Formats: sequence, C-alpha cells, structure tokens
Amino acid sequence: MSNSRCKILLVDKKEKYSFLFDGLRKNKFSLNHLKSTFVSKDDENITGINLFFVVLYDYRDILELLKLKNSNCPCPIVVGSENLNILKKIKKIDSFFVVDMSGKSNLNMEFYNCIRSIFG
Repeated sequence: MSNSRCKILLVDKKEKYSFLFDGLRKNKFSLNHLKSTFVSKDDENITGINLFFVVLYDYRDILELLKLKNSNCPCPIVVGSENLNILKKIKKIDSFFVVDMSGKSNLNMEFYNCIRSIFG
C-alpha cells in the first residue's frame, strides 16, 4: 500500500459525514460513498478497499454492520454514531474502531486520531 492510495469506503445512508474526509490528502487517500453495505462482492466500489467507515443511525444499522463483519472483511472497520447507546454496544463487541459523533467531543480530532492509529 506504500505506493498506492488508501481506498476508503464511507457507508452513510444520510450522507451527513463526508466532510470528515475533506482534510485527507487526495494523493494518499481516495473516498467512495455508499448508502448501504448490501452490495455484491463484485461491485467495483468495494474491490481493493483498505478501510470501511460505517455511520450507524439506529439499531437496525447494527445488523448491516454485523453482516459486513461476518463477510470476512479483511480491512479495518471504523464505526461512528451520534447515538451513545449504540456506541456503548459496539464498544462491547471490541472488533471495531469507534468514533463518537454525538458532539460531546471534538469530532475531527477523534476521527483523525482513529485514522492515524490505523495507518500509522
């Protein structure tokens, strides 16, 4: 991955959080958007993905996240949510990087720290 761009897939059904990726360098990262992870494995949007960033809005979205995890996704999955109860449940699973989007913390700083911990 040192010579190519890191491909990030943002799954955000309300399309509210793409602004988080505005500060990332375009020569190092490329961003694709989806409203749902229910896509075929042959979809060109998910081939070669290095990171999934999934935004959860309600409890039904957790099912979509678990299906993604159970599909043997080889790349890290970052989960963000405005709902603190959802975040607590996701933290208990201990398989995902978690970003608090509730406004109780500095969202940009927390997001960039998460990206830095994944890619170094």
